[in-house]
Amino acid sequence: MACIGVTLLGAPTFFASWPYGSLLLWTVCQQMILALSYNLSVGFGPRVNLGHGAFFGIGAYGSALCISQGIPWWGGLVVGGAMAGVFARVLSFPLVGLKGAEFAITSLCVPLLLGSLARNLEALTGGVGGISTRPLGPEVPYGLSLFLLLASMRVHNTLLQSRWGRALRAAGEDPVAAGHVGIDYGSLERQALILGSVLAGMAGGIYPLKTGYLGPESAFGLDVVLAPVLAVFLGGQGTKWGPVLGACVVVLVQELLLVHFPRSNLLLFGLFLMISGLRRVK
Repeated sequence: MACIGVTLLGAPTFFASWPYGSLLLWTVCQQMILALSYNLSVGFGPRVNLGHGAFFGIGAYGSALCISQGIPWWGGLVVGGAMAGVFARVLSFPLVGLKGAEFAITSLCVPLLLGSLARNLEALTGGVGGISTRPLGPEVPYGLSLFLLLASMRVHNTLLQSRWGRALRAAGEDPVAAGHVGIDYGSLERQALILGSVLAGMAGGIYPLKTGYLGPESAFGLDVVLAPVLAVFLGGQGTKWGPVLGACVVVLVQELLLVHFPRSNLLLFGLFLMISGLRRVK
């Protein structure tokens, strides 16, 4: 982890004369955070949460709205993470009792609903026109993403090997047996969902600081929502380094599709997700 931190910390100097490289590096950091937060939110277990990217969008809108109202950027970052955590807490009550395909499909409805609200609540969100903010210099968003990435890796890897993580994984594989030995699976599941959502929300809070703009598609688009799911599918759900490696692959694939197939990149990205999902099932 220390080697990764040193490498990423020195990368902005290397990419100073190459804006695209700096943007790509920041994107990789963001996707790594989302993949780690996804792995936490599903409790290192076999569940598939297709709506995890919604927390990124909530954090991004919370931050953008705060900045547009004159609140300092760091306040928007805190608000974005808090909004994602509160929303996850509310959402946990109907989701915790669902399993398998029911959980996956219901979770996918969340970002679709939020995207529709973002388009229609023009007075609050700016509708399809989105919200424009004043972007900061590249150093601040990159530094924040790097710090959040290292913190996420620390939290993720510590909990993965902890008693809490082992209990959550065991309960996810067999909730009935876990209940017999005194494990409160519902409570653990809520904790995992909230923890993962806060990290995703803070990552979303950084987004408008870099781009200076936020719209429904950049917050709740399918490519945004499904990217962390695909990263964990590729790298290995419930593993230590899998989400990080999977995120690198996803960013690379997205960039290649965007460059070579700009009109069909979302379709091809969806096919890539399907193939990865079938590989995971096998």
